[in-house]
Amino acid sequence: MAQKFYVVESHDTNKDDETRTFTIQVNAPTTNMSGEEREDGWLGTTNDIWEYAHGAFDTIEAARAFIQIQMPGAGILENDEYDQSDDEIWGYDPESLWTAGEWLGNLSDADLGIDDEGMTEDGIKEIADDLEKEATDEGAIITDSIFDYLKSRI
Repeated sequence: MAQKFYVVESHDTNKDDETRTFTIQVNAPTTNMSGEEREDGWLGTTNDIWEYAHGAFDTIEAARAFIQIQMPGAGILENDEYDQSDDEIWGYDPESLWTAGEWLGNLSDADLGIDDEGMTEDGIKEIADDLEKEATDEGAIITDSIFDYLKSRI
């Protein structure tokens, strides 16, 4: 399955302004109560912050373009520059964009859990899924296919 980029909008209802935050994430967003994956639609409100999923995009560029349409002129800011009092958007940290080779290239096959003998596509897919989750947990956005990268190393 090809990598998707999901756009999620959120707003803190405790704030008097209309500041909205858009994030780009690589895992499908989930509803706050049932945990159901939802690509598009209301996700719920937790701790006075509501979230709404705006769809899955094939490229990060398409996700960025969608954010720009929603709030023209909005800047894509790095985490340490984000200020909720500004009417600007934090979309992603450019430092978090990696190709699979950049993110995994310094690891040995043993570190990745891959070997060239007896490795099935299902096994590679399972490892790739785990690595994608790990990347997301670490705040990394992998811009190409981890699965394809792992297959190229075997």
